Amino acid sequence: MAKWEGKTRGGVLGHRIFVFLLKHFNLSSVYFVLRFVVLYYFLTSRKSFIAIYKYYRHGHKLSAVRSFYRVYSNFYIFGQILLDKTIVLAGMTNKFSYNFDGEEYLREISAAGKGGLMIGAHMGSWDMAAYLLKRLEHKVNIVFLDAENQDVKEFLERTYGGNEIDEHVNFINIKDDFSHLIQIRNALKNDEILTVMGDRYIENHKSYRLNFMGMEANFPAGPFYIATRFDIPVTFAFTMKEKKSHYHFYASEPKIYKNISGTGIEDNDMQILIKDYIETLEFFVKKYPDQWFNFFDFWEVEKS
Repeated sequence: MAKWEGKTRGGVLGHRIFVFLLKHFNLSSVYFVLRFVVLYYFLTSRKSFIAIYKYYRHGHKLSAVRSFYRVYSNFYIFGQILLDKTIVLAGMTNKFSYNFDGEEYLREISAAGKGGLMIGAHMGSWDMAAYLLKRLEHKVNIVFLDAENQDVKEFLERTYGGNEIDEHVNFINIKDDFSHLIQIRNALKNDEILTVMGDRYIENHKSYRLNFMGMEANFPAGPFYIATRFDIPVTFAFTMKEKKSHYHFYASEPKIYKNISGTGIEDNDMQILIKDYIETLEFFVKKYPDQWFNFFDFWEVEKS
């Protein structure tokens, strides 16, 4: 069974390198040096390499040679986004520019005062999205699996003082004891906006097996269960990197999926929602092919 553990590659050494470069070089110079840092992971991260190679080879139907080189591109852009995250944490947000498509939808949800659900994916930068979402001046809760090494966390806290992005943004960490479910329920009861990822199946959790990019893959049931259980508007949202220092935020027109099938059967509502989500996700994966950061065997197919 494909398994994602909630971790990204990097460790303290990688973050130390990032911080050192940011203190002594401009962004263009840092990105140039990053190419050599990324080359190390490109040559040593066998499992991640195979997973991304499969994504290009069988998802985008690229040749073996093109797939090989696109893996490096994927790793490189991921490294850039990690650097950008570090810059934002350091408070240097003026180094970036932004476009917003669909922000009016989020403001409508906020103005309605009933809360809402944003379903995203591990594409682009959700760390940058957290910074951008403070524009709403409405409490936003981001649900995520945080299994990063403790020494990495402590290093970042020592470096940047552990400052939160904004008082309007709250992070809910998925816990083995399911205590996060209480926080999720409280957020919805308080008419706050909840943000979840819809593209990461966690082992031993309920999932749906569906076709994505021409192959069968597991999708978590949890995010879609929330959408059909509560009478709240649902939007799909992504924050993608464009050019060196520009990000583009997208949010789809919201829908209420509770009883959208008209049958009163929750599973029928979920099937409609998941279909809409996968269609939207495929659109963005094809539009930004190098920003799908899937570092485990998402599809579990055995092809040459």
